Amino acid sequence: AVGLWGFQVTFAGKVAPNTYVLQTDVSMQSAEQAQETFSMALAEFETSVFEIEFKDEIHLFTLNELGVRLNKTESVESIPVIQPMSSEWLFEGGLIQDNQVESIFTIDREVLEANLSERIIDLNMSAEDPLITWKSYDEKFDISAEQIGWNADIENLIEQLNEQIAELNNL
Repeated sequence: AVGLWGFQVTFAGKVAPNTYVLQTDVSMQSAEQAQETFSMALAEFETSVFEIEFKDEIHLFTLNELGVRLNKTESVESIPVIQPMSSEWLFEGGLIQDNQVESIFTIDREVLEANLSERIIDLNMSAEDPLITWKSYDEKFDISAEQIGWNADIENLIEQLNEQIAELNNL
């Protein structure tokens, strides 16, 4: 118990062991240094552009246009820091578990869908059955071709965005 308390006091204010921010080991760095580095990465990422390819055409979107709001403060504060305390656990997860710190954000689905539909005109196309009409003036049937429809897989797009934004990866 004395050893754990001594460890807590000696390393107070340092990032917990086995902590990774953006795939970089930040274990035992000063909390301020790790938080500042992560904060700068979040600020830089916030201005990045995402490429969405649809029908062999690339469309560029900002995070704001995709309805994404980064919670930079909460993200930075999620880095586990050693603090002296009476418990034998120094922080959530203890000494052994890896701590993968990811960005914290929300996606507004309505904004995402509205901006996608506005910029990618044929993102969703309804199917149309062939239409048969009788033309009395020449006594023939006119058959219009069917139209194959499709709907964008928004769920898959949101899933991919969640993975990429959590790791601050816009590729």
